[in-house]
This record gives sequence, structure tokens and C-alpha cells, in this order.
Amino acid sequence: MKQTVMLKFESSVFPHTPDEDGTTHPGIFGRALAYWLADRLREVGVAAQKVFAEEFGWCVHVMAESHQSLYVVCASSPDGPNEWKVFAYAEEGVLSKMVGRDRTSEPLTTLFQTVKECLEAEPVVENLRTQYVERKR
Repeated sequence: MKQTVMLKFESSVFPHTPDEDGTTHPGIFGRALAYWLADRLREVGVAAQKVFAEEFGWCVHVMAESHQSLYVVCASSPDGPNEWKVFAYAEEGVLSKMVGRDRTSEPLTTLFQTVKECLEAEPVVENLRTQYVERKR
């Protein structure tokens, strides 16, 4: 089992738009949050690239200095209309999977900490908390 570290918070400034629901699982929103967070990351020097939808939320592609692809996922929470969750993950390359070397830990930890600092600095973000979720590998 692996752990995913997730940030959860409350904010009423990220509106849901009806057309975004069709690009994710029903009831999953987060496009406004993803674009907002991508802008905040760029402001602090993180190479935030495009924002795109996946079934589980809205992703911000981040290019790490190590040329790894990292992603920040933004999604609404079923706990309420102003409840949000954010987590980061890395896409391992084929070669690192084959030789069993995971070099994503340090860049991912750094990105997660930067995301947390961006959220902590914003008065529109309330009740920021960290949650650890067990997941199958």
C-alpha cells in the first residue's frame, strides 16, 4: 500500500461551471481552482504548464527540473459545494519502472510543499488541512 497526501480546504471563490462536469466524473469540479493554482505556482517560479481534465479532477501539468512530469490535481469534494481537495502525483518514466528506481519522491515532495505554501498564503482558503489516504499500488 502507498499513501497519497492530500490537502483539503474550504473556499467559495472557485465557481462550478456546468460545462466542466461533462469532462470529469459527474459531480467533480475544479477547473477554476486548477487555473488559479497554476497562476499561483507560476508566480513562485514553478513551471506550471497546461490545465486539463481527467476523470478524477482537473490537472495542472508541472515540468520538474529533473524533466519529470508532475501533476497537481484539483477536485471538488463530496463534503460540500465549497470543499476542495488537492494532491500531486508523478508520472514515472518507462526506464525507471523497468529498473525499479523511483526518482519522483524529492521533486514531488517539493511540489506538494509549494502548493501547500501557495494555499496557506491566500485568505480565500480556509480550514486547510492535510489528509493521508491509503491506496493500492
